[in-house]
Amino acid sequence: MGKSREDSADGLERFADAILLAARTEIGVPSRDDPLWKEAEEAVNNVLFDRPAPTRVQRELSDGQKFFGAIFSGFSEAHTAYQRLKDHEVYIGRYPFAGTSITRVAYLSHVIETYLSECYILQQRLVGYLGTIEKQFRSSRRRSDLYRVTARLKGMVNTSFSELAKVRGMHVHDQRYYDRDLDKLETLDLLSRTSGGLERVLQLSIQTSSAPMEG
Repeated sequence: MGKSREDSADGLERFADAILLAARTEIGVPSRDDPLWKEAEEAVNNVLFDRPAPTRVQRELSDGQKFFGAIFSGFSEAHTAYQRLKDHEVYIGRYPFAGTSITRVAYLSHVIETYLSECYILQQRLVGYLGTIEKQFRSSRRRSDLYRVTARLKGMVNTSFSELAKVRGMHVHDQRYYDRDLDKLETLDLLSRTSGGLERVLQLSIQTSSAPMEG
């Protein structure tokens, strides 16, 4: 299982490297002496500091540049969603709110809920990216072959996320995310912060378990 995850991660990084190399080769990066560099620098600064237009370089793109622009943009969105999901591996192992009103149980519940949301976002980005690829090849003579592959991949993505999608759908549309063990933790946490609350529960539990059974 571990090796499979490592292989998947390696495959993702290789694909990312290939996308970056192809985009760099096709779109090109102007030198600092090129007027296009100054125009691009101004556009980036306008975006970063909310300055008036222009916010993009005004130049005619070739078909190849438009193709790689769409492919790179779609991949970037999906890759970002994947990284946001992986960030939860760090969140779940750390509790950074000691000394505040945010309890460990509340933080754990929040991490679980945001994880479900990020799963949904990743699912949508992956399916959307496959749709982007289909659009780029809609004029290709081999589009039928491509569509069969992308249809299978969409099915795999949706199947992989189906159970999580159900849980997330219930959380968003019907009620807050509910887990029996998490609910018990919430109760114990509340009792632990109530004077004598936990002791009374333990005492009652002992009395109940030691009481003779009828019959």
